Amino acid sequence: MLRARSLISNGLGRIWRLPPARNAVTVTSDLRVPMRDGVHLLADHYAPRSIGPRPTILVRCPYGRGIQFALTMVLPYARRGYHVLFQSTRGTFGSGGDCSPATTNPRTPRTPSPGCARKPGSTGGSA
Repeated sequence: MLRARSLISNGLGRIWRLPPARNAVTVTSDLRVPMRDGVHLLADHYAPRSIGPRPTILVRCPYGRGIQFALTMVLPYARRGYHVLFQSTRGTFGSGGDCSPATTNPRTPRTPSPGCARKPGSTGGSA
């Protein structure tokens, strides 16, 4: 299974013309990330095993954080040195709050809480 993940990640990297994958990745699952209004959203943190601080990418998904989404939306970036916080949107897959399909929820900011930027190994920047 690990080899299949690497093949998919490397293949997508070539299609998207990303630099070569150089990092193994550590995953911490089911983190509770507080939003400014007190609601907690569940997230998985994909951290590259690289030396030095790295930028963080925030990905929110209403369809869960399963491997089928991680392979295409998260691993290509994590394997290239980015921290990726893969987060379930409000009211989906264990996250608090109410789900409002096809709308932008103004209570959920585009950036995570300040605590995400202070994670070990993060530069504090986000995308």
